[in-house]
Parts: sequence; C-alpha cells; structure tokens
Amino acid sequence: MVTKNSINNASQTLGVGNLSLATNTLSSTTGNIILAPVSGSKVSINSAYTLPSADGTNGQVLTTSGSGTLSFQTPVTTLMPWTRIETGTTAVNLVANNGYIMANTTANVTFTLPATAQVGDTFQILNIISAFDFIIKCSPATELYLGNTPGPFGTSGEVRSTDLGDWVEIVCSNEDSSFIACARQGNFVVTES
Repeated sequence: MVTKNSINNASQTLGVGNLSLATNTLSSTTGNIILAPVSGSKVSINSAYTLPSADGTNGQVLTTSGSGTLSFQTPVTTLMPWTRIETGTTAVNLVANNGYIMANTTANVTFTLPATAQVGDTFQILNIISAFDFIIKCSPATELYLGNTPGPFGTSGEVRSTDLGDWVEIVCSNEDSSFIACARQGNFVVTES
C-alpha cells in the first residue's frame, strides 16, 4: 500500500511509502530495501556490480569475476581433513591431501603411499600413542626421501616413527614416482630396500 507519493523536481526525488529515490540514491527509513527487476533483467549496483538472479545454496558465498559480475560459489577450504586411525586398523592406504592421526593403542599401523599421485599432493601423519609406531611404505616403483636420506624404494623399505608426537608431512615431488618427507616433529628411522 502506498502511503506517500511525491515528486520534487528541484531535488529530483521520488518518495514511495518509506522509500526515497533521488538521483543515484535509494534509501529507506525502515532499513529494508527490496528490488524486483523486470523479468529477464538483473539488478545492478551503481552500474558496477550485477547481482545474480537467484540465491545460492546453503554455505555458498558471493564472489566477483573482477569485472562486476557477482555469483554464488562454494568457498574453497584450505584446511586439510584429518582421519583418526583407531584400534583395529593396522593398514591404511594414504589418500592425497589428507592427514592421519595414529591412535591405535594395540598395534603399529602401516601407511602406504599411493602408486599414482600428482606433484604437490600432500599427506600428513601424527602419532599420539607412545607404545606403537606408524610405518610408511611405498607402492612398487615409487621412492620416498626423508630430508637428504634416500628412502625406501618399492615395498621393502620403510620410514618408521619412534615415539609419541612424531609428525611427518609427505609431498609428491615427481608424478607417480617420488615423494619427499619432512619431519615436522620427532625422530624417524629409515630402512632402505
């Protein structure tokens, strides 16, 4: 319902209800502004930003193309997902860009690097048990280096943690063949093949 409708040519202002439309200005005394474009058109702000015509999905954020077009996108997360390896698990095939917390209280756990990996794929393993170790093995035809020490080649060598708090990060350095391990904390034993 329109409660007020006035045009003032001197200031070029049109007031409708609680809205006031002046040259290049839209304001409301209630704080709520609803814009409804004609079918097929889009809402733009100051001719610089074009809003999307539909809402995004839960959790999406509004992003810009850098050229004034706004759209809803799923945010990219930089957090690495972590999996807790509980009692009863003694063998784990590592998945790229994942972390693992070694929490098995009854046995050592062997983690095997994948046979196929892209340069930059990352893996992390953290030991939170003092009585048992994690063991890192390679797939056939792959090699792992811990610092400047040549590591295991194929399945016969290994890198082993030695204590509670040992933490290693592994990065694929050569597609499908080489990995570099960085001891983030603790000491490790390397057994070459």
